[in-house]
Amino acid sequence: MAWGQSSGASDLLAKAQGASSLCVLPFRSFGSEQCVALCDALRANRTLTELQASGHNIGQPGAEALGQLLGHPGCALRRLAIGHAGFGAEGVAALLRGLEDAACPLLALDLELKGLGATAAAVLDALLRRCSCLQQLKLSRNPLGRALPAAGLPATLVELELRDAAVSAEVIDALLDAAAALPALRLVDLSENALADEGCARVARLLALTAISRLKMRGCAVGGAGGEALVAAASAREARGAPLEKLDLSLNPQLCSCEGIGGFAACGVEELDLADCALPASAATALAAALTARGDAARLRTLVLRSNGIDSRGCVALLACASLHHVSLFNNPLGDDGEGVHAQEMVSAVSGSSVRTLDIGGCRLDEALVLSLLRTLAGGGAPRLQLLELMGNTCAEQSMQEARAALKEVRPTLDVAWKQRQNANAN
Repeated sequence: MAWGQSSGASDLLAKAQGASSLCVLPFRSFGSEQCVALCDALRANRTLTELQASGHNIGQPGAEALGQLLGHPGCALRRLAIGHAGFGAEGVAALLRGLEDAACPLLALDLELKGLGATAAAVLDALLRRCSCLQQLKLSRNPLGRALPAAGLPATLVELELRDAAVSAEVIDALLDAAAALPALRLVDLSENALADEGCARVARLLALTAISRLKMRGCAVGGAGGEALVAAASAREARGAPLEKLDLSLNPQLCSCEGIGGFAACGVEELDLADCALPASAATALAAALTARGDAARLRTLVLRSNGIDSRGCVALLACASLHHVSLFNNPLGDDGEGVHAQEMVSAVSGSSVRTLDIGGCRLDEALVLSLLRTLAGGGAPRLQLLELMGNTCAEQSMQEARAALKEVRPTLDVAWKQRQNANAN
């Protein structure tokens, strides 16, 4: 239940009664006094399991009151997001003081953007050692760096978010040292940390030593060597029967230097995001060739190639891959003249594909191709398609409305998303 605008504590306490979740919105006044009052009241509450109050300055008194609540034998809270950007090491220390010698019962702890830096290492380590059943930990957007208490991470941890947290290769080394004590770890988000190829090589080793199934490395300066190390690690994981489910390498333009780019499609990953990686047209054909070579053993189901240099030839090659269910090619030059295929060949490729969702929005497709595609779909093409995104391609408003209406009559469950390109001239 969301709660905002009021500045008192009485209505907050009333909202908490009988609710399982309480979200204190940012524009609502919620300081140390209100936090202390809420915590006192929640000692007798047995229904509220989640409190979201990030962005509020609860001060050390509020943090200490929260610690006392969490240490209370009857505390029902299991998910907590609290504090503002100035929470810092002092806030964590106050939380610990409130806990005293009690264990912390939290399953999920959100400390994103809490001003946790080098000085927070010791208190953060002490807090995490009390969280013996913690499953989700968010430490993103904190200048942690080497202050990350990897050794203190609980064995129950499933998800670890470290986006934009000054993570370096040395921090990954600390995670490697703790890997054997993290058997439940499945998701790690390292996005927006300048790991480069050196850090990538260490992450590849981390994949080999853990059961991580979802890895996010968006904007990590991953280059060719780093990409190849990840492919090798993912392939080894598949070989031992523990394949990587999801790999996000978007916003890594240096990845275009990876000579074995097709390996990403053949390493057992089910969801692959290579958006904004400055990939050339040849990357799509390499990925398609790798999938084709795998045949029925191909595992890749979702492929995101938004904002690269993929042309219509690469699009046709990918749509011929039976394993792909969801393909996003938004903002690629599919409709440009040059080395691409004939428009009708592209329409035929879509028609014969087995994709469920296809995003070819912003791909510079002209009206003739767009309308031909919709007519083909109305005739039964791409029978498994559930969503087609055409946003930002050129087509007259009236023509699009008529084509979509005709398609809706024969395929009511097929959704076509479209909006005219802003700089296009409708007829």
